[in-house]
Amino acid sequence: MSTGDGLTHVLIIRNWAPAEVYRQYTPDHIAYLDRFHAAGVFRLSGRSTSPGHAGVIIAEGVTHDEISRIVEDDPYVKAGVCEYQIVTVEALSDRRAAATIPTE
Repeated sequence: MSTGDGLTHVLIIRNWAPAEVYRQYTPDHIAYLDRFHAAGVFRLSGRSTSPGHAGVIIAEGVTHDEISRIVEDDPYVKAGVCEYQIVTVEALSDRRAAATIPTE
């Protein structure tokens, strides 16, 4: 995988199927998340509390084309029970980096 040139991707997951249908794919989806967390691509993932959204993933270190391919590998997507919206952000400032600057 590439460096992604400083890109961050916000992945918004929407489930189309009823809960009893998509839940059968949840163990495989969790393994998918674990794989990309271990690879350092997914920085954060969790359930959404917003109506109509199932979850959100923050990904870094890959290009938009690479994250698009990674999304297609999600067992939920392969089963046709959800859809991802990918929002790619080119960071212009990072509060975490600013916090490490010495103040002396």
